[in-house]
Amino acid sequence: MNRRLHLPALVALGLLASCATPEGTEREARTARPTLTHGPMVGDVTAASAVVWARADGPGRMQVALRGEHDGEIERSAVVRAEGDFTGKIRVDGLRPGTRYRYRVWFADPGAAAHGEFSTAPAPDDPRPVRLAFSGDLAGQNVCRDAQEGFPIFPAILAWQPDLFV
Repeated sequence: MNRRLHLPALVALGLLASCATPEGTEREARTARPTLTHGPMVGDVTAASAVVWARADGPGRMQVALRGEHDGEIERSAVVRAEGDFTGKIRVDGLRPGTRYRYRVWFADPGAAAHGEFSTAPAPDDPRPVRLAFSGDLAGQNVCRDAQEGFPIFPAILAWQPDLFV
């Protein structure tokens, strides 16, 4: 057979395959089950609110569930997209001042949730002492980090139970 006849057919097949790839990739992205890659982190904590951050490895829905000492479960969600680097940010309002909250964060699989705790700030008219811990230059120039144990200082700081670590 003449090779010139096969070339147009091969080019046409290649074009068809390349046209199908973006649609297939988009479909896979829509049906993929994103997993948590970074976080969660809780910040901007006030007496009545907190912001929960987490990042996934693809598009999906970030789920957050909080439970306070005297509250029922509070659930919130946010969509994460490539435009936001698959990072979710959820502000949770209506929290009680001076209350310890436990939280769970997950994307597709609730069984793979990350867990943590934080406390809201005391009410503005509640004068209570604050335990503050601070540090600087952790891991700078390979100091303070053990290759096997990580940062052995962190369990000591955690045992001291500070209200805030800077």
